[in-house]
Amino acid sequence: MTRHIICAAAERMVREAQARVLVYGHIHTPYQRKVGDAALLSVGAVSGSNDADPRPAYTILNLDATISVEVRRVEWPSEERLEAYRLAGVDRRFSRDQPGPFPIRSRPGVAITVWP
Repeated sequence: MTRHIICAAAERMVREAQARVLVYGHIHTPYQRKVGDAALLSVGAVSGSNDADPRPAYTILNLDATISVEVRRVEWPSEERLEAYRLAGVDRRFSRDQPGPFPIRSRPGVAITVWP
């Protein structure tokens, strides 16, 4: 996908949501970006991230005078995690124990201001 198409999709998501902050999931990679005067956030994945750090990740969103986000990674041995997923009935293809194909887009434990 070209950068232009990705930017157009992000702009459309924010515009159609009519939101200053749009938070979503499903891509299994935590990241945040400004889109015009709005913020677009992907929250991560408890079943392991698709980026170069396979640990489960989640995002803390602080809504105050400024909007800040902090991605947190969970230290959980992959063997133990994969066994827990198996026992919970999570299909193996939906969990990650090796690094994924995407770059790390946010540093764990570092809060950043995304708006204003």
